[in-house]
Amino acid sequence: DGSTFPVECICTPIIEEGRMVGVVATFNDITPRKRAEELRYHAQILSQVPDAVLVIDEAGSIRFWSKGAESLAGYSSQEVLGKSLGLLLAEGDPGGGLPAILYRISGEGPLEDYQGEHLVHRKDGQNRLIAIHLSPSPDPDGTGRNWIGVAQDVTEARSLQEEIVQTQRMAEVGTLAAGVAHEINNPLTVLSGNIQWLLERAGPDDPDRARYEQMKRVSDRIGEVVKGLGRISAPRGEQWALANPNEVVEEMLMLVEQLHSREGVQLVRRYTKDLPKLRLLQNGLQQLLLNIVMNALDAIEGDGKVIIETSHGADSFAPRLNVLSAPDASQENGTSGLPSVAIRISDTGCGIPKENLSRIFLPFFTTKEPGKGTGLGLAVARSIVSIHQGSIEVESEVGRGTAFTVTLPAS
Repeated sequence: DGSTFPVECICTPIIEEGRMVGVVATFNDITPRKRAEELRYHAQILSQVPDAVLVIDEAGSIRFWSKGAESLAGYSSQEVLGKSLGLLLAEGDPGGGLPAILYRISGEGPLEDYQGEHLVHRKDGQNRLIAIHLSPSPDPDGTGRNWIGVAQDVTEARSLQEEIVQTQRMAEVGTLAAGVAHEINNPLTVLSGNIQWLLERAGPDDPDRARYEQMKRVSDRIGEVVKGLGRISAPRGEQWALANPNEVVEEMLMLVEQLHSREGVQLVRRYTKDLPKLRLLQNGLQQLLLNIVMNALDAIEGDGKVIIETSHGADSFAPRLNVLSAPDASQENGTSGLPSVAIRISDTGCGIPKENLSRIFLPFFTTKEPGKGTGLGLAVARSIVSIHQGSIEVESEVGRGTAFTVTLPAS
């Protein structure tokens, strides 16, 4: 039929009376052997590629696992060859797990590439978001399909994308908040003044006094929300100045002890001496720290501690918790590698559940009972940190407490 293929020729001489009179030639088709040699050669090349390269069959079983894949997932080829790819996918995989992959690659339709992102559970216990691209490659004998894949860890990239989107949303919220606060504040001032006037005219036995007092409480509540909205936007009228971070923190704590002290709760100070000065809006920073300290006090039931520490950068702090971490709320500003001052406020309170960590900086998000919080405290804190070109991070473990770390660039 005109086709060609490799053969191995074995020639055996025919000897008669001491002379070679002929040759017996045997030809063997060595196509499978050559194919195997090529596969081994290609596998050797792929094993040196730094990216994760893998091959799976239609059932999802792993048939090839490169050195890059070993680095990505922490498992050697001996540990995974012949095993299902699904064993490496974490519980709650946002990509739908192995069934989502098999649905695409095991159909009877035309061969198409598969692209998706899946949560992989590494051997060391970490969960990492992995982007995988699978391309079809029919078996050499034509009896089935293999799928060659390249995988990359995109955990940090996706986290950064989320932070950028969140920052853009916060900027939009800040602009909106400033406008709303301005529009509400003027009529609210008139309303509050008239309510106060009614209270002053009403005697202790006036049947309408209870109604006026309720109106006053509601208007005060609205006033607190309006003030919070105003703080989300850039502070107005305050001048930037150089300040000693320890002194700024101490002034804030003295205010807490005078007005918001809690019996059985200790405020523990751990200041590092000789910190560089910060260029900051002093009232803004104190408002930021006060919001965090007040949340810490509210999180403690009974006896406990709120520990306030300062240091040369966040890396100087010793770890306190087996933590669930929320992303850096202002990482795009970044103080990594530059002289900085870090302030950490940690408590021995109830901790923050994992499902709430990603939402704590959103305006109006609160876990407090109705009437006990506006949900603006941490949104304001995030905004102030962003204005100072700093970062804020939170670590928490339910039942053990929470730690907020604010890092600001030194002047």
